[in-house]
Amino acid sequence: MVNKYLNIGKLVGKLIGKCLSTRPNKDIYVKSKVHPNTPTSPSLRTTIPIAVVEILGLTKGDSIDWQVENRDGRIVITVDKVKTP
Repeated sequence: MVNKYLNIGKLVGKLIGKCLSTRPNKDIYVKSKVHPNTPTSPSLRTTIPIAVVEILGLTKGDSIDWQVENRDGRIVITVDKVKTP
């Protein structure tokens, strides 16, 4: 049953990626839950949705940069894949 949902998630990610490649000015909206990193840590962790993984071309071990801005009272976070030499 879990594999069924993983395959659906991958399919949706590919479809979103194709839509963005043909219409790059469109925004996408995805949600993910946050969980404690460890029981004693104040940090939280989440899963990067497959659509974002495919759009950024992320693979295991990649690094990402986070930019957090306040735009007119709204917090906007930009995530970029760190380019390796």
